Amino acid sequence: MPELPEVETVCKYLRKYVINKTIKDVNVYELKILQNITLKEFKKNIQNQKILQITRRGKYIIFLLSFSTLISHLRMEGKYFYYSEQKFLKFHKHKMISFCFNDNDILIYSDTRKFGTIHYFLNHNFKNNNPIKKLGIEPFNTNFNELYLKKNWLKTKKAIKKSLLEQNIICGIGNIYADEILFLSKIHPLSVTNKLSLTDLKKIVLATKTILKKAIELEGTTIKSFSSFQGKFSGHFQFNLKVYHRYNQKCFNCNFLIKKIKLSNRSSFFCDHCQIQKK
Repeated sequence: MPELPEVETVCKYLRKYVINKTIKDVNVYELKILQNITLKEFKKNIQNQKILQITRRGKYIIFLLSFSTLISHLRMEGKYFYYSEQKFLKFHKHKMISFCFNDNDILIYSDTRKFGTIHYFLNHNFKNNNPIKKLGIEPFNTNFNELYLKKNWLKTKKAIKKSLLEQNIICGIGNIYADEILFLSKIHPLSVTNKLSLTDLKKIVLATKTILKKAIELEGTTIKSFSSFQGKFSGHFQFNLKVYHRYNQKCFNCNFLIKKIKLSNRSSFFCDHCQIQKK
């Protein structure tokens, strides 16, 4: 699933191509993509609205229109494609929705697994509604610090790897970056969350900002199928990974072999020589 750096990269490309475009029409090929509005209402409301701004909140892409808001989630395999010719529509057998603009250019959302979603709000007050309402702090927010984590994790006895993935506390972090953050912090993924010291939490905050900033600069991580736009722009952070997907390979720091365990049905990669477990 695309995480914060990948979604931020998709936003960057979308801004380049569709800002100030006016939507002439929309075609919905999979009704389940619309989460909180009927097809009839959606088609009626969205016509003749201009895309004013594209932002991100956690793993969600937010399209601010003339008087409404679209909130898009890519899920596992979602991708956006932009074309200046309608003929390209027929090449997308996995398309879920397409937007036609006044200049006849088109934006297609394609998803092989058909898990992608769009929420529609007839205003810009989306922050007080789900799915945005339930999200925690952004990792680059100035209030994201060790005291924030201490307060929110005070009674949390689960493994720190699980805690990092909870979007209601910190939004945008997924499996890849959680492993990398913990390795940089020198904290074992099975460490009990509320046993971590303020120093440990400060390391997590710093590592989170460092890892995510670098991943954004390198346009995300492509392990299997992620491409940021048009199905062809891959990320490059995978060449900077220290533990994720490096099972049985030598740790770059100590030469011990990287290990792998399952946590909540997800693989976690770590070095048990470099990363200390707090019980």
